[in-house]
Amino acid sequence: MAISPIDLGLLNDGSDQTTAALLKLSGLGANWEGEIRVPLGVKLDLQAVIEALPDKAILRFATAFQDGSGYRQQLIGVGDQPPNANSDTAFAIVSGHYADLHINNMRSAGTLSAQTGLSGLSWGRGFFRKGTRGPRVQWQMNFSRGSERQSEYGGKGVGAFMLVTRAPERAGNYEEWGQDMTVAASDYVVAPNDCFYRAVTAGTSTEPPTHVSGEQTIGGITWAFESSWVPFKTAFSVDELGRIGTGQVPTGTTHYWQQNPEDTEDFVIRYQANGPNKKVRLLFEPTNAAKSNVAVPKIEASESVGVRMLSSDETRILWTATNVRGFGLGTHGMVAKDVVDGKITPSVKEGGRLVIANSASTTITDFIDALPDQQVELYFTNGNTTLASTATLVPRGGTAVAVPADGIVVIVRNPSNTKWVEKSRNF
Repeated sequence: MAISPIDLGLLNDGSDQTTAALLKLSGLGANWEGEIRVPLGVKLDLQAVIEALPDKAILRFATAFQDGSGYRQQLIGVGDQPPNANSDTAFAIVSGHYADLHINNMRSAGTLSAQTGLSGLSWGRGFFRKGTRGPRVQWQMNFSRGSERQSEYGGKGVGAFMLVTRAPERAGNYEEWGQDMTVAASDYVVAPNDCFYRAVTAGTSTEPPTHVSGEQTIGGITWAFESSWVPFKTAFSVDELGRIGTGQVPTGTTHYWQQNPEDTEDFVIRYQANGPNKKVRLLFEPTNAAKSNVAVPKIEASESVGVRMLSSDETRILWTATNVRGFGLGTHGMVAKDVVDGKITPSVKEGGRLVIANSASTTITDFIDALPDQQVELYFTNGNTTLASTATLVPRGGTAVAVPADGIVVIVRNPSNTKWVEKSRNF
């Protein structure tokens, strides 16, 4: 049966109350059940207190943990011992209408964090074993006025959400260096100079390493320099105007993607459809002076056609690229298109090079869907086709021509877009 909550009776006079707390907890017994409250402002070694809790005790605290130099931050939360699947700690907000976690920085402290309204949520992985005893925070979700774009909104700046992360932990669990800390060979520490070191020898460290390359023995330990250490790096940011990136988005940029230098892979952006016969498209929609969107060409990728650029109304292919044929220009160039057998007025809107393979005698009288000054190459696989001489199709000398097998004829559209004129032939 649960026991009524108890108060540890600790003092918030600035002195370390850890010993008093541990003494009180030791008298509860291993089977004690209930809630333990710690008053606001009491200075404790939080890790030591949590480790001393009875298995079924819940710790509710509004206190500070010690880091060797005084208060580090105020904590309000729930601790639970032991840490196993049958004894999880959870914080829930439940409502039948609107559940809300409200975080409000009142901006009254006069600090930079107050000025920017900095607020956040953090995720940690236990505590540092040596040196300071604070939580090993790995990720933070921060809400703040971003350091970029501060001049916007009359100097008030743009609000942003930022997801920040610690540098990778690499081999082993690194610690913050502490005076007279005991280290084993291959232990990792972050020194006061924000550099990352690996212990080559074991012993007691009386001075922090300071070198920035190679190995050096200092304070009784030989340290190998590993790298500079970035306490927190922005992994994702989005501001209130929708500018998004892996860091705070600089002026003149809407999307900003920068690879972490510790990532050993190439920088790759992948757009991948999922499901049968789906295309991938890139659509561009600039605006004009009237703030209206303007139609411009778009890029499309599919299994059947490779990658191609289409006109805004998708009636013309401007260029294509495939694994087999490589790159080809579109209606003003050399994308090849097979003409329908027996067609007497083929369209040129999807190809700059038409392949004509009529199975029976056919006379072509015109090529439709033309653009002014457009040039098209005609390739004939056999001798079944004749180019007529009409008002809209003018072969050399104004005379109809029977094209032989493997014949090539190049025609050009006149500037007024009223007729085709033969430019050249190979026979």
